[in-house]
Amino acid sequence: MLIGKLRAVGDRIIGIIEIIQRLGWLPGLRLGSLHGIGGCWYTFLARMNAFARAVGGVEVVPMKEAAQMLLFETARLCVRQLEDGDADDLFAICRDPVAMQWMGDGQPLTFEQCQRWIAVSQRNYATHGFGASAVELRAAPGLIGFCGLVFAAGSSTPEIIYGFGRRWWGQSYASEVVPAMLRYGIETCRLARILATIDPQNLASCRVVEKAGMRFEGLEPEPEGQAIRVYAIERQGLSI
Repeated sequence: MLIGKLRAVGDRIIGIIEIIQRLGWLPGLRLGSLHGIGGCWYTFLARMNAFARAVGGVEVVPMKEAAQMLLFETARLCVRQLEDGDADDLFAICRDPVAMQWMGDGQPLTFEQCQRWIAVSQRNYATHGFGASAVELRAAPGLIGFCGLVFAAGSSTPEIIYGFGRRWWGQSYASEVVPAMLRYGIETCRLARILATIDPQNLASCRVVEKAGMRFEGLEPEPEGQAIRVYAIERQGLSI
C-alpha cells in the first residue's frame, strides 16, 4: 500500500539522518527540519523523488498516485484520501465511545465497520470526487483523525464531518481543518452548498463551524424525537 511505502521510506530517511547527526557530518540538520524540507510526507516524497530521478532515473514511489491521494495541507495538517491500510488507525479512534459520542448514532465502530467505511469512502472519491478523508500531522505520518464531505441518508446536499482521537483534542486541529475542508469542497469540488448537522449539546463543534463561516439555519427534528442544529455555507457567501 502507498502509505506503507511512504512510512518505510520515511523510516529509512530518519535512520540516515540520525546516523549523520551522530557522526556530526551535518550539524545543522535536525529531524524537526523535515517539516521545513517538505511539509507532509507527500511533499517530502516529491523532493526525494526528484533526487532519485536525478541520480537513477526512477521514483521512490509514483508521485501520480501520491498526488491523487493528497487533498490539501494546512499549517499543521495533511488531508488525504483514506486507504485500506488506514483501518487499524481509524479503528483506534472510532472504537472510543467518548471520541464517537457526537458522530452518527453516538456508538463506537467495530473494525469491520471501519473497513466498510473506508471502502465506501473510496467509492465516493471515484463517484463524487470527495468523501471522508484521513487527517495526519504534516510533521509525521499517522492518522490522528478524519474530516470530509459526505451525503447523509436521503440528502442531496453534502455535509461536513470530522473527528479526532482524544489524545489530539484541545490543540485546535478541528478549527484548522474544517474551514480548509469547506474551501476545498466549494473551490475545488465546485459544491454550491455544504451543510453541518450538530447535536445542540455539542457546543464545541457549534463554535468550530460558526468560526469557519457556516450560518445557523435552524433546528431539524430527528426520527428519535431530538432536534439537531443545522448550519450551511454557500459558494456565493464563502468568506473563509
